Amino acid sequence: MIKKTFLKPEMLIPRLGDLLIDKGLISHGALEFCLKKQAGLKSKGDTKLLGQILVEEGLTDEDTLNGVITEQILELRNALVNANQKLEERVRERTAELEIALKQLEELNQTKTRIISNLSHELLTPLNHMKGYLELLNTDSLGCLTKEQSDAVKVIQKSYNKLEQLISDLLQFSEASQGQLSMKLVPISILDFMSAPVKNASQLSNERKIKLNIILPDAAPKVLGDKEKLTAVMNQLLDNALKFTPPGGTIVIKAESTEKDVIISVTDTGIGISEERIEEVFEPFHQLDESTARRYGGTGLGLAIVKRILDAHNAKYNIKSRVNQGTIFEFHLPLCV
Repeated sequence: MIKKTFLKPEMLIPRLGDLLIDKGLISHGALEFCLKKQAGLKSKGDTKLLGQILVEEGLTDEDTLNGVITEQILELRNALVNANQKLEERVRERTAELEIALKQLEELNQTKTRIISNLSHELLTPLNHMKGYLELLNTDSLGCLTKEQSDAVKVIQKSYNKLEQLISDLLQFSEASQGQLSMKLVPISILDFMSAPVKNASQLSNERKIKLNIILPDAAPKVLGDKEKLTAVMNQLLDNALKFTPPGGTIVIKAESTEKDVIISVTDTGIGISEERIEEVFEPFHQLDESTARRYGGTGLGLAIVKRILDAHNAKYNIKSRVNQGTIFEFHLPLCV
């Protein structure tokens, strides 16, 4: 049978012998004698507490021993209560500090968002003037251009398009951050938001010598979505694929229907992302390569905006990627029956 050991008050008191000496209740010699006796009993399988041996040897009495033990337990309890109180007070102080810091951070984020929004709107006015004059130049409305002049206008047009996209990204992010991302969820064909981005990607892939494969169902399914916002999603995913895939690489645009939803994916054979850094791509204004001499440009807002748009659609999405092998971005939209 297993012998049960019951907890006795003395077991809660560390270094009881030293405590009794400090109070002048026993001598050092008495303590050494009892400790040797306790060790001898233990070697024979007989376990006795030090206090019990002291009482048996007549070196102290039970009342005195119990009084010392009780006093020490009360002191330990009071020390524990004080420690808990100090800990609770520190936790309250730290919580208050964190709440203040969080409030300040929220205020800074709101200020940053307002600045981005105001600045982006201010930039649109001169940009629209540029757009108008570029159209006049491209249509020879201001007179015929020489080949050199026409080439120069094309360069300006490309820079204009890039600047327009950057400002559009800033405005969309600002709206999403302030909870103002307006959504018009209606039944639409997947071609409504895929055709234009795919057409643009086809042209760019030819220029960059990247193979583009498009796999779509025979009958284009309908989903519940916002055409403008989903077009922005496809533009961003294809822009990333084109940006990070070298010449000679491949991009696959695929849409397939299941019983409940449509799965749309963009796969590339580009530089890829390490698994532990995949979540970072959704952080706004964040570039995986943050060096001043980074090879790939951009604001770091693209996938942050994609995430907000897909969240607003209650769409599932995920990224699979391997360094130097490529990336797959996949999202699901519910079918409209």
